[in-house]
Amino acid sequence: SSDLILKNIKFIFRGIGISTINFGIELMFTFFFFFLGILLPFKGVFYATTFIIQSFFIAYSFLDYTLERREFGIKNSIKEAFRNFLPLSIIGLLFMLFFIIPVIGVLYGPFYFTGVVTLYYLKKEKIS
Repeated sequence: SSDLILKNIKFIFRGIGISTINFGIELMFTFFFFFLGILLPFKGVFYATTFIIQSFFIAYSFLDYTLERREFGIKNSIKEAFRNFLPLSIIGLLFMLFFIIPVIGVLYGPFYFTGVVTLYYLKKEKIS
């Protein structure tokens, strides 16, 4: 029983750690590209880049469930996510598009795309 409690506390702190680090990284990139968009003439490129960064972090939040089950630590989880930047960004973008569908997107999107990211990762790693 105490072993289970310690394991759950470890998961909670891992979640807080990953959330904090990812929020900091996302905020840093978002502000950087947002301010470039304000300062330089081709604003659309920088706003699109910010959108892609947000898409990546959304998909990474779905992927982390799988990485947590595979007992990835915080550092390895982040490294694994960035190794899959393009596919995660595409999946996150698809999620964001699906999410704007009234009712269906909100109810089913998170479950569906957690499955999509998990299947992507398992196929990529050839894990069953």
